[in-house]
Amino acid sequence: MRKQNKRIRVASCVSLVKIKKVYLEVALHCLQEELSREKLRKELVYCLCDYITAINKVISYFTALIDKAEGDSFEIVYAQAIVARSYVMNFKLLKQILMQDYNIFVEVN
Repeated sequence: MRKQNKRIRVASCVSLVKIKKVYLEVALHCLQEELSREKLRKELVYCLCDYITAINKVISYFTALIDKAEGDSFEIVYAQAIVARSYVMNFKLLKQILMQDYNIFVEVN
């Protein structure tokens, strides 16, 4: 069975990148707060660094797709869709860990 290409709207990617940039600001703020504490929680710092890295990967991947787009939508092959999905799933997993294990809520309203 041959996997089909996916058509993605540029506007969707632009809004995703904007939201992820807000998440990045919140995560950087949390990291700065944690680093300024007297007693450092190393596991939390490592998790926040992983989370920031995951956000940056999502932002850079979708920004690259936006830059290559011609018109209001573009097509990605199945392999690109898998890469994008894995970046987003990693982001969501780390966000869930921060919320459940450390009670850090990084929701954007």
